[in-house]
Amino acid sequence: MGWCAAPADSLRHSIEREGSRGAFRAKDFVLPAALVGVGALGIDPPWGSRAKEKAHTWWASSSVERSNRVADGAQFLSYAAAVGLGELGVKARHGVRDRALVTATTFVLAEGLGRGLKSMGWERRPDGSDRQSFPSGHATRAFAGAELVRVEYGAAWGTAAYAAATGIALWRVRDNRHWWNDVVAGAGVGIVSARLSYLLLPFEQRLLGLSPTSEVQVAFLPTYEPQYRSTGLGFVVVF
Repeated sequence: MGWCAAPADSLRHSIEREGSRGAFRAKDFVLPAALVGVGALGIDPPWGSRAKEKAHTWWASSSVERSNRVADGAQFLSYAAAVGLGELGVKARHGVRDRALVTATTFVLAEGLGRGLKSMGWERRPDGSDRQSFPSGHATRAFAGAELVRVEYGAAWGTAAYAAATGIALWRVRDNRHWWNDVVAGAGVGIVSARLSYLLLPFEQRLLGLSPTSEVQVAFLPTYEPQYRSTGLGFVVVF
């Protein structure tokens, strides 16, 4: 009785595809769900509005009149790192095509979930400018990207990305644009978005008919909107 070994390349691609296959584990969503829950609880905190305001004013600056442009740009850096670090020689869990795909999916989910919650007008910003304070969009994007970096490149790079995301969240509170509970909830929404994206990855691969050997080209496009003085980062993926 004989057998025929699969070619090395075929075996490697089979293992890679198996390794990228998503498997739902409830425990992966406990922490981010708890962050969103704690953040929501802070909208009308049982410990009192005065305590919430006192905790906010301890860190926030009332002299800031507009959003900090550095934070506006920095919120997108972890997305770029999730795709680009592998191209700089850092060992990644997935190839550049799948990293680009999961990053794009994360961005769509994070924006959809975050903006959906914002549109309900749960909470007024500390500076009184509007009722779209909850959750923090900056924190959502920064922590979504940080989770992507952690999954793709391991604990060391993930720790650095999470530290940067925490800095952006602190910055938003400092700029008097968000309450503490807004950035806590935003972190949860971002992490949930990234983890959902990995679950969706194998389905997207099948839907798009992507081959494990297909080539991909990625281009990053920094943007600036002079009318609103806002910055952003987009990317184009060509399969």
